[in-house]
This record gives sequence, C-alpha cells and structure tokens, in this order.
Amino acid sequence: MMPWEEQYAVASKDDARPWEDYGGPKVKEPVDFSASEMVGNIPRSAKNLAVSFAQPFIHPVDTAKAVGNLALGVAQKAIPGEQDEEVYANQAGQFIMDRYGSIDNFKTTVMQDPVGVMADASSILMGGGGLIRGAGSMAARAPGTVGRMGAMAQRAGQAAMTAGAAIDPLNAVANTAKAAASLTPDSLPRSMYESSAKWRPSISRKKRNQLTETALAEGIMPTEGGLIKSEAVIDALNQKIDDLIAQADLSGRTVPRSAIFQELKNLRREMGGAKINASNDLKEIDAIAKQFDEHMKSIGKDRLTYAELQDFKKNAHKSVKYDTKRGVASMADNETKAAMARGARKEIEQISPDIKAINKREGGLIELQGEVERASGRIDNRNAIGLDSAAKVAASGVAGMSFGSGPIGIAIGATIAAIGSPKVRARIAIEIAKYQKQGIPEIYIKNNILPAMLREAGVQAGKLDLANDQPTN
Repeated sequence: MMPWEEQYAVASKDDARPWEDYGGPKVKEPVDFSASEMVGNIPRSAKNLAVSFAQPFIHPVDTAKAVGNLALGVAQKAIPGEQDEEVYANQAGQFIMDRYGSIDNFKTTVMQDPVGVMADASSILMGGGGLIRGAGSMAARAPGTVGRMGAMAQRAGQAAMTAGAAIDPLNAVANTAKAAASLTPDSLPRSMYESSAKWRPSISRKKRNQLTETALAEGIMPTEGGLIKSEAVIDALNQKIDDLIAQADLSGRTVPRSAIFQELKNLRREMGGAKINASNDLKEIDAIAKQFDEHMKSIGKDRLTYAELQDFKKNAHKSVKYDTKRGVASMADNETKAAMARGARKEIEQISPDIKAINKREGGLIELQGEVERASGRIDNRNAIGLDSAAKVAASGVAGMSFGSGPIGIAIGATIAAIGSPKVRARIAIEIAKYQKQGIPEIYIKNNILPAMLREAGVQAGKLDLANDQPTN
C-alpha cells in the first residue's frame, strides 16, 4: 500500500478515522446496505464535505500544488515509461476505486458518505455535461447529419448539467426548503406582505388585495428600492408599446383629443355625491380638463397620433404626486390626471391585443407606485433605534434565550428580531410567493449552474488536497 492509503484506508467500520470518507474502506466481506446507517451518517458526511470545500481557501498553495501535480501526472501517463508525477494520477485513480470500484465499495461509500456521493455525482454530471455541450455546440455549426448530431449532443450536455446542479448538495438543501415554502397556504405571503406595507385603511379590501398581488407577482419591495424597480419595469413596458405604436402611426390614423376625457365621467360619479369635499373635487376635475382642452385648441391639435397619446399617458402618470419627495397634490388632482391617462391608454389599446396585455400589467404597477411611495416613506425613514424597535429587539432576545444562552439562542433571537422587520417580512413574502408560483418540479430543476460548478470544483480540489496528503500547516 502507498503511504496515502495506509493513512486514510479503513480496515473496518469500527476502526474509522477522520478522513475515511475520502480514502474509502477496504471491504473484505459482502456489504448489506443500511438506509438507517446512511441517514445517521448525513451530518458527519456534510461536515466532511464542508471541510473539503474550505480546504482550497484555507490552504490555497497546497491545493494548487495538488491540482497541478494531478494534471501533470495525468499528462505523463500518455508518455512511455514511468514519470515522477504519475504517482499523483495513480493515487487519484486508487481514490476513486476505493470509493466506487466495486458494488460493495459503492454501497459502503453511499452509507458512510451520502452527501459526498451527491457531490461527486454532481461534479461528474456538470463537468461531463459541460464538455459534451461544448463539443456539441461546435459540431452543431456543421451542415447535415453532423450538425444535427451536434445539436442533440448540445441538448444532452445541457440536460446533464441541469441534473448535476439539481443534486449539488447545497442546491438540494436549499431547494427542499423552497419546496416546503411552496406548500404553504396562499394567504401566508399575502398577509406577510400586507403587514409590512400597511396599505391605507381607506382603500377598499379589493384594491388592497390587487396591490398585494401585483407587488408579489412583480417582486416589488415596499421601499425606495422597490419604487425604483417598478419604474424600470414600467419604462421597459412603455418601450414595447412605443415599438407597436410606431408601426400603427405609419398608417396615418389619428384620434380625436376628446378620447382623453372619456374616463372623466366615471371619475365625476365616484367623487361626487354625498361627500364633504365633493363640490371642490368636481370643480378641480373640471378645471384640469378645461385647462388641458384650451391648451390643445391653442396649438391647433384637434386630433392626436398614437405616439402623442402615449407621450401624454406617460407624462400624466409622472405628474401624479403622492408624497413629499415629489410634492403632495390633492386627491382630485391625482385622480383626474390618472383618469385622463386611462382614457389615452384605452384608445391606444385599440391598436393591438398585445398592447392591452402590456397596459394591464403596467396599470397594476402604476397603481402600486403611489402606495409604495407611502410605504417606503414609513419604512425607509423610520427611526432604526426607536422605542418600538428597542422593545422588539429586547423581546426577541428573551425569546431566543429561552432556547439557551449559547449561539443557538442568540441565532434564534436574531432571527425573530429580523422577521419583525417590515423589509424582511416583505422579502420573505415575495420569495414564498415566487416558489408557490413555480411549483416543486420547477424549483428543483431551475438552478444557477455556474455557482454550483464553482462549489463542486472547490469540493473536489479540497478532496484531492486531503487525499494526496499535502501539508495542512
């Protein structure tokens, strides 16, 4: 046996040493697979995997040497005669044989190192899949049968990489938590988000539900950052509409300016009636409409192109002022401008069904913006060390201490305090709603492959460093 094998090999399960998972046991008798033993070894297996992953960061020089020696040893294998670095390739080959070289070794490895087996399989699938996909991509450029076979190989390689990322241990754990979140009641993320945003009580329950649904679907936080994101999405949607409008304007069609006022009749009905400010509100609606109409007459605009309607719609939305950062306007002022924008929008929707679908999404975001502005003013500007916050932190600390005064109690207390934060509650609500929409199959399949490949590369490099018995001090 080689020195590495003598140090890490295991004669029996009772004679286990710290790195037996990486050297593999020397099995002398048939092995009966035990699921209970496998489950019991998961914590230790996960710990060993974490040590492997940490190894390249703790000992970067040693790891680089180990990887370099292996690469050189593999290259020297192709040269006749025995070369100095071939020992590293031999050790790596023996390492794999000890873990997977027979049915009994494979069963024992799965029982003793289940998490490591997942990592190995993940590395093989992602690494091999990447090579197949790359080769397939090059072949796919060729004409005829070669090109078709290349395209098939490209898809097969991508499928292997997707499967490898799915069984990456860290992804597997995270995805299981996501899957559990996806099974929670639909009401949970909605109630969490609404408790964070605290929509105005004067808004109808139906409207509050719509605001919450839009915020969760679009991933809009009730903060200044959420407002910026919503504006970016609205700009992108407007650009799509602009492209469709440009095609319509080539036909020369125009729209009478009265189309802009088509929603004001409904607005007058809503804001009139037995309301204390009805008279003033109706006067303000009429004044804004009259002022705009007279302006249009003064510039000789009886009819508008669709591009002009779109510009008016965007300008009207931007002129709505909900908070002190943009200057506060009266409700009648805001609602009149919003109603005139809706009139322009309805006319634009006559161009194409695609515009109607885009406008519906944009309309939900625009309605959300005003309430997000109010919520962000409360959340972003609140006193971080106020009396209420201090009381919550103290209560969370007491709750955490009930689980012990050590790290676990501190972590639990910190978690309770964090969940009490409106921002954290809103973020959790958005994530849960996202997983509910995806469903369990999609949660496990859709993973970011690149981080998983980098993690597994680190794990395998760490195993190699440990297995080659490089200095660790």
